[in-house]
Amino acid sequence: TLSFFLKSTSNKAMLLQAVTSIRSAVLAIYLFVFTIQTQVCVVVVTSLTAEWLELQPATKISPRRSGHASFGTLDRHYVFGGYVETEDSSNTNTIRRYVTNDLWRWQKNNWHQVISQGNLPPACLVAASALVEDSNNDNNAKAYLFGGWDPGTEGTGGNILDTVHELDLNTYCWRRLNVSMPDGPTSRHVAVSLKNSNTILIHNHRCIGNVWLFDPTTEIFRRQPTTGPTPSSRGLHAATRLEDDSILIFGGASKDGGMSNEAFRLDTHSWAWEQVGLKSTTRPSPRAAPCLTVYDQHCVILFGGAEASTEKGLKPKGDVWALHLDSDQWELLLDDDDLPISNSKTPRPPPRNAASMAPIIIDTGHNPTTGKEFLLSGGWHPFLKTWDDFLFFK
Repeated sequence: TLSFFLKSTSNKAMLLQAVTSIRSAVLAIYLFVFTIQTQVCVVVVTSLTAEWLELQPATKISPRRSGHASFGTLDRHYVFGGYVETEDSSNTNTIRRYVTNDLWRWQKNNWHQVISQGNLPPACLVAASALVEDSNNDNNAKAYLFGGWDPGTEGTGGNILDTVHELDLNTYCWRRLNVSMPDGPTSRHVAVSLKNSNTILIHNHRCIGNVWLFDPTTEIFRRQPTTGPTPSSRGLHAATRLEDDSILIFGGASKDGGMSNEAFRLDTHSWAWEQVGLKSTTRPSPRAAPCLTVYDQHCVILFGGAEASTEKGLKPKGDVWALHLDSDQWELLLDDDDLPISNSKTPRPPPRNAASMAPIIIDTGHNPTTGKEFLLSGGWHPFLKTWDDFLFFK
């Protein structure tokens, strides 16, 4: 426009008016873009606040444990099996660890041991579990347990399982299904129920270019091919289902011990993977066995896990992150450095991995919460201490 005026007019007043208009328009566009950028930044940085709260249930899960299976609904949550830790009754300095197959239910702010019956799964840890609800009958929910590992006698390598068990949550009766894991004995994998199809998705270290779908009605596994940037072979990763039935997985470790901090989202309609969280300049460190749970359709919450240590062993984490899928950004909510001093009144769970964290309703007796609180159960500092503290994340 300025070039046109220079060539077509000698009227200085008109030229000055044109230049002024252009400068005003450019300034307005700049201010608009700056405002948009500033607003986006504020959404990412200050979108969530977080805190840990503590309750004192009359009964805790005993013995304390890590690597357990976890499943349930907002008002009923279950923990099965895992790697438990006790002190020798004759010597409190002697720690005993072993696997178990007991079942616990969280309901109305307390833990209750459930006496189950039928063909119980063998004692194990790092199995995968999922809950399938009956849309026509709230009392007809069933849980499914896939594989797992019994470490057995130290030095033997133990026994990796290929079994599939069903638990009726109305009768608490277990049933071993007449089917085995489709690609052999499996542990350290993930299982997530798909609400729209009433199937269960399984992803393990052998799933390169595919996932497995289990149909509880027919008790049949089906191999489902996938496309896109497929996650590399991994175990001890975490997974959760979003409200649109897509699946998000994070982290894990390969067979050679290399850890990942990648996040992938799987569209369960197109069966295409996409890697997410790539726009962040900061993100969680590579880690294995963290907790991952959905906050809403556009956000998931990550807690803990264990990262590789420069010293011998693993370093547990106690940080909390939010992955905002709408902006493709990670947000650090609580850092390890924010852990309170020992005499602080602010509760914070010690760093840990192999715990579980699930959405629940906290019963206050007056105004139940809306499912935005997450119950933390168990976990350990590998080979040093297992936790039985009781906290929930808000």
